Amino acid sequence: MEPQPLEPHDEGAPIISKPLRQTLLAPFNPATATATAEKVFLPKPTSQLCTAPIEYTQSLPGKSTLASFIDSLTVWFPLRDEYSAPLCEITATLFTTILILDDIEDSSPLRRGHPSAHIKFGTGPTVNAATYTLMTLTASIQKHLGAEALDIFLEEMQNLGKGQALDLHWTCVRECPTVEEYLGMVDLKTGSLFRLVVRWMALGAGREVDEEVAGLVTLLGRYYQVRDDLLNLAGEYSVSKGWCEDLDEGKFSFPLVWLLRVQAGEVGEEVYGLLIGEAGGRREAGGVSDEVKGRVVELLKGAGTLEGTVRVLEEILEGILAVLGGLEGRLGVNAGLRGLISRLRV
Repeated sequence: MEPQPLEPHDEGAPIISKPLRQTLLAPFNPATATATAEKVFLPKPTSQLCTAPIEYTQSLPGKSTLASFIDSLTVWFPLRDEYSAPLCEITATLFTTILILDDIEDSSPLRRGHPSAHIKFGTGPTVNAATYTLMTLTASIQKHLGAEALDIFLEEMQNLGKGQALDLHWTCVRECPTVEEYLGMVDLKTGSLFRLVVRWMALGAGREVDEEVAGLVTLLGRYYQVRDDLLNLAGEYSVSKGWCEDLDEGKFSFPLVWLLRVQAGEVGEEVYGLLIGEAGGRREAGGVSDEVKGRVVELLKGAGTLEGTVRVLEEILEGILAVLGGLEGRLGVNAGLRGLISRLRV
């Protein structure tokens, strides 16, 4: 389509003043733009609006698993203070940001017994805050941990995104994965965070992450996620995350995968029917009803599914301890890591 010629200036139209014309055509000045926004338009400084959801979530009482994991690994990967301090700060902020995005994607109303960030601040502002934080973290990683650490970060964040994509896909299409597919998802999603920490620490210590260390990290990620899935249905998270919240989210958590893919049979068909029957209005109606949750948990217990999940955890734990013993023979006894594993044991 040919461009239309501009109409001649209407002599009766308002005249654009020279100062306004200069403003309209001025080049972008980030300092001026930010100062103007903070002075005129916003109730809080821009940076505070970008960080408030992160700071709120970090302030909530919760587990110290991440800090304990990092601390335990210093036995094998000793770090200089100038590397260790930013690493701890970056990983803590990164994990919080990932939790916030995960809550949005899963429509989770609670985080550690309090309203999730997107419930308190709104979905749009929270997504923007998470995006802003990821960008600032990228700069911090480059500055404090180095270019190779940034490459590791980008690689593992892509892995996490792939794992989350699988998890969300199965939820959206209501397709139960196999055990092998589920573990592959966990290795990408949960495992990426464990690998990220270990790879950064090994980099800072000037060491390689050998096959045995990588194997331990993989098993730890699997144990952590299967345990999380079990406890979500077994009641421990009823206060901090809501009773059987994974059912509200439509997730195929490990106990459901075990029931539907390994045990199969009529019980699995009934559970699948109950959950899919409510799936259409699950999110709009505020989740699966307590009656359906109670029935699903009753069926899982009766079928031995929860007990079977515990046996799976014991099998993974046995593998963890075997690999850990071998590593301790080469790298030294790691009482901190053994203590963390003991605390996570179901």
